[in-house]
Amino acid sequence: WPRLVAAGALVAVLPLGAMVPALVLLAVVAAVLGLLVGYETHHHAELRAGDLSFGRLDILYSLSELRRAEALTRRLFYGLVGTTFVLLLLLLNLLLSRIVIRPVQALSEAMSGASKGRLDRRLPVKSRDEIGTMALAFNVMADDLEASKREIEDYSRNLEIKVEERTRLLRESEEQLRALKNHLETVLAHVATGVVSIDQAGVIETFNDRAAEILSVSAPEALGRRLSDVLGEGGGGLVSLVGDVRNGRDGLRKSQLVLNRPEGRRTLSVVASALPGAAGRPAGTVVVFDDISQIL
Repeated sequence: WPRLVAAGALVAVLPLGAMVPALVLLAVVAAVLGLLVGYETHHHAELRAGDLSFGRLDILYSLSELRRAEALTRRLFYGLVGTTFVLLLLLLNLLLSRIVIRPVQALSEAMSGASKGRLDRRLPVKSRDEIGTMALAFNVMADDLEASKREIEDYSRNLEIKVEERTRLLRESEEQLRALKNHLETVLAHVATGVVSIDQAGVIETFNDRAAEILSVSAPEALGRRLSDVLGEGGGGLVSLVGDVRNGRDGLRKSQLVLNRPEGRRTLSVVASALPGAAGRPAGTVVVFDDISQIL
């Protein structure tokens, strides 16, 4: 009986679906044990007829066969209970593995893969419990992450294309500007008037051949120097006119100036114009002049 009680305690912790058959089995076994325990080895009965007693009938018989049957039945019962218990444990383990452990393990593997960038895996949603809700939430999260990743990759790809296109355009513009600069330098070198360009700091940047001829200064000697240093004291008028334009006092100045050079006096027709720069400030000055000494 104590073993039967222990078996009943084990049955009490089983799930509801497995508890009902186990309880029925225990009830049947308890009834069989109750019948076996109720047998006695000695029975007697008094023989009477009316009020007269004729004696007593005693029946004695051996219970060895019954005891052996009882022991066999007990062994079969304990074996059946143990086997049933093991089978129930295996069934419970299988159910837990299929219902809880496998989905949780699949979710863990999927989340580990998603953390490494593999967002193409989706979990099957087979129930509406917590496991199914977690699987559905993971699928939604994976869809959002995959869409965001695709958008970022598309944006990056388009950005690379745009950068390459802008770089190509800048190179083409640079080549065009270089070609235009070379063309302008070629034109300025052969133009019939002197052309000098001065930057915002007052340094000569362009000095064509005609300017070198009129001012009697070679281009290598003039480039990179200030106009006042190149002309000296005899070019004060031209330096003053260029200074007014470079400092922003006049946007355009025209004048006839007398320039004293070691080779002699020269009368120049001069036009100085400011080069527009950022925020309306002049970026430099262009001076165009010609020698009109022979005309005057």
